[in-house]
Amino acid sequence: MLKINPVKRVLIISLFTATLCSILSNQAKECHATGTYLNFDEFPVTSGPVPTNSTNWEYSSSVTNNYGYAESASSGWKSKTKLSDGWNWFFEFNRNGSCYDHMYGDTYGFLDITSNGHSGNALRDTITGGLATNSTNAACGSPLGTQLYNRESYTGLSQVYTGGKIGHSYIYFKKADTIGVSRNTAPYVASAGSNRFSLYVYLPPTTSNGTGGYNNELQQTYQLGLFVDPSSTGSHHYINFYTQGGGWAKYQVEETSNGDNSGDGATRYIPNFLQTIWQFYFTTLPYSGIATPPYEVKIDDIEFSADTYSPQNNETISNIAILYKDSTKTWEVSLNDKYKNANAMSTYEIRYAFSPITNENWGSATPATIIADSRFSIQARTDGKFQKWWPYYQGVWAPFRLSDTDTNSLSPGKIVYFAIKDISQVNNTSTPTDGINGYWGVSKGGRPYNTDTANFNFTKDGPVLPLIKRISYSLALSTTAPIAAPKNVSGTVVKP
Repeated sequence: MLKINPVKRVLIISLFTATLCSILSNQAKECHATGTYLNFDEFPVTSGPVPTNSTNWEYSSSVTNNYGYAESASSGWKSKTKLSDGWNWFFEFNRNGSCYDHMYGDTYGFLDITSNGHSGNALRDTITGGLATNSTNAACGSPLGTQLYNRESYTGLSQVYTGGKIGHSYIYFKKADTIGVSRNTAPYVASAGSNRFSLYVYLPPTTSNGTGGYNNELQQTYQLGLFVDPSSTGSHHYINFYTQGGGWAKYQVEETSNGDNSGDGATRYIPNFLQTIWQFYFTTLPYSGIATPPYEVKIDDIEFSADTYSPQNNETISNIAILYKDSTKTWEVSLNDKYKNANAMSTYEIRYAFSPITNENWGSATPATIIADSRFSIQARTDGKFQKWWPYYQGVWAPFRLSDTDTNSLSPGKIVYFAIKDISQVNNTSTPTDGINGYWGVSKGGRPYNTDTANFNFTKDGPVLPLIKRISYSLALSTTAPIAAPKNVSGTVVKP
């Protein structure tokens, strides 16, 4: 039977009152309740040149246990036990074999398991190089580093490209029985009843969300791709996040899409959206790379859950992320606005507590202290208020901190509860209720609902503007250490 760290057990139960449902403790089978989907604690920590199997999962690559589940000479794990419908789970380091002007090119690297996760073991994605696109004609350029896609092929730092930022590997989570046949497009049973899908991700400290300045949007740093009902138009949806690196970020997907592959780039609320997922992936942004290799991206505590508290603002606030940097005791918040046009200016307020926040007790929660950031004209404020930077894009972000007393009370596994309000307006006038002196000035902190009815929908937005949207964050059980030195095929540490 799977043993769960006692602190972690308390953490999971505190976060989710629903029955736990983990494929790791159920012979890799799906179940019907929401809860932990995958936390990697069952997977043995990689200590040699070949990642190893666990009780319920088997490592596979083009050179080890090659069952064809890891596509394109890549690597990953498949469930040993088939699901009730005859299919296997599997997840893999996915190759991008083509070069596109918007996706760049291939990424080199491998997956393994580290003990230095958010709440135990974690999936580690190590990037060693890539095949960048030629920006003038989208043709593939020269390989930067040695082409490799599995841990077994890595022999040392001589294979690593160290000349600059590169790499944006995709990690896919799928269901299939044999490579080359159609994937199973039935929804994940584990997502039944869920309205939240979340995970914790650690990005390298050099990960930035942009330079800011005039006409420079807030830059995405992480994206989730969700595949839903394949019979519908635009079944591949994009979920965008904007927090930086250097700490564990919790990315929360709600029942809202930030655009899809049909060309519909609108952010829109879709009830029961998450309950139709049959495949998903994670990737870093920008496509040109977030750090200089070798660097690692770590993933832990992937969960489907249900936040049953209502009503919440499901219209103008979506897909929240919270990041905590233990080294500086600072935080970041990101979210997506509903609108992106010349008049799409908005103002928000974030508060926190150490118990769940509701609309009723919002007034008792503590406003976060906003930290100034000149890149995006963010003011230092003690009232938790911040503005969207650029109206033509949906991304919203701000750095902040807790009070000194509350910061000093933080400890591994402690849960902090956050809630956000869209305070742009309480009615359909163009004047915000509490404009702040950000980039737009005091008179431009909201949306002109009354004069731009073609672009803004007050009928939908008006009832939810007084409501919160919330997220909880659990501090990591251990401090994240720097990237471990790579090892050669014999398992010996390779020093630069």
